[in-house]
Amino acid sequence: MIIDELITDRTQADVDELVALLKKDTFTADELTAFQTSKGAYNYTDLNRVESAVAYLAAAFVQAPTDLRQYASDRNVAWDNVFDVPYDPDDYDDITTKTNWAATDIPSATQMTRYLANVALIQSAFTSAVILPSTMNNLTFDGANKIERALVEAYNSFVNMVATREGYIRSAMEVSYAGEIYSGEGIA
Repeated sequence: MIIDELITDRTQADVDELVALLKKDTFTADELTAFQTSKGAYNYTDLNRVESAVAYLAAAFVQAPTDLRQYASDRNVAWDNVFDVPYDPDDYDDITTKTNWAATDIPSATQMTRYLANVALIQSAFTSAVILPSTMNNLTFDGANKIERALVEAYNSFVNMVATREGYIRSAMEVSYAGEIYSGEGIA
């Protein structure tokens, strides 16, 4: 799953390793692989990974209300507002992503503004303590970590929210199976 591929543990050592590699005139095969997969750089693979995660989460956010209604219907539970998702699914319906970045692409300022705005929109569905970078200019390893951490946290919050709503639905189902709440006993 794309969420499992997000990188949230970049360090200064990753950047230092990349800088050392960049000082070399030639690379061994192992060094070339290390350069191409370095967590110290932020390149097209990072852009594709983040944009793919945004697209995945946006689609999940849009689909969740339908899935929850079906879950309730399958259990013969009448819909209740407590089952509603805590965000407006329409906010996520028209997110534009680019998931085919190439090594030769040079992202424009407009594309990077959209990129960060998408992550911020996904993050806004749930409470998060992650403070995103305000721009991609001079992005640090910590800023890169925060971009992807915000998506991981949004995913975890989403999964927990769905599980909670399904629990509410199951609880409503159990109450309806019990019949009368007090089984005919009077309330003292």
